[in-house]
Parts: sequence; C-alpha cells; structure tokens
Amino acid sequence: EALRILERDGLVRVAARRGAQVSSLSQEEVRHLFDIRVALFGLAAKLVAEQQDGDFIPQFVAATESLPAIARSGDVDAYVNLTYRLGTWLADASANKHLGRIFFSLAHQTLRYARLGLSTVKRREQSARNWRKISAAIQAQDAKLAQQAAEQLLRDSRNMAVKLLSENGERPI
Repeated sequence: EALRILERDGLVRVAARRGAQVSSLSQEEVRHLFDIRVALFGLAAKLVAEQQDGDFIPQFVAATESLPAIARSGDVDAYVNLTYRLGTWLADASANKHLGRIFFSLAHQTLRYARLGLSTVKRREQSARNWRKISAAIQAQDAKLAQQAAEQLLRDSRNMAVKLLSENGERPI
C-alpha cells in the first residue's frame, strides 16, 4: 500500500519483475509541477490575507521570523522541513479544503526538488526574506502583495532546482 501511495504521488515507479525504483523528474516536469504550485500558493496567500484569521497570523509571523537564523545555521533539513510545514499550514489556513489537499500533494511530489533549490545558504536567506514578505503582507491585509511574494518564493525555488538539475544532470535525488 505504501508503494502504491508513493507511486500515485510520482515518487516511485513500480515495474513488473523489477520492483520499485525512485523516480526522477526532468527539468520540464519540475518546471510544470512548480508552475502549478506557484499559482496555488499565491492563491492561498491571497485568501489568507483577505480573511485575517486572528489565531493563525501571530503563529505564522513567529515561525517566519525564525527562518533567517535557521537559514544561516547550515541545517538544510531543518529549514526545508519548517518551510514545508509553513507552506502546507498556509494552504490549510486558506479555508479552501481542496486547495490545501492539492497543494499538499504537489508539495510532497516536489519536496526533494525544493530541497535541492534550497541547498545553499544564499538561497535559504533569499527564501527567508520572501517568507517574511508574505508574512508582512498578510499582517497588512495586502492580498495582492501576499500573492506576489508567495509566487516569487516558489519561482525562486523552482529556478534554482532547474539550474542545479541542468548543471548536475537529471537524476533521482
């Protein structure tokens, strides 16, 4: 059952008489998946900024404020895990259950490429700045700015992942 879930999410391919193999995505597939994530994440940030959930905002702001220190710490996994949780948390806070479910699935499928896109301190610091822009825009109830910052966050991650795939060859990560 676990292999079927991983296969459904595009993380493994199951071949008769060969078993399960970790799948790799082409640069084009990474671009396409991230393009969808960009649109969905922008929508989620916009919806959250418009609705101003009093419980969500202070917790979200506090978490985004911790990102610069984690970005500089060199702990890639800690940074990626926190930003993954922040992304799914934001999508859930949009109050659109379909958006949250679809975003979670796409985030899960692209997590290894997001990790690749956040592999350098410079990129993590850039990402932390974008997260703080999203947070500030949500606090200010600026839905348009929240959407733009969220879209930029994922575009930057996509672009770096594609660049590194191009430089290192396309292979499972």
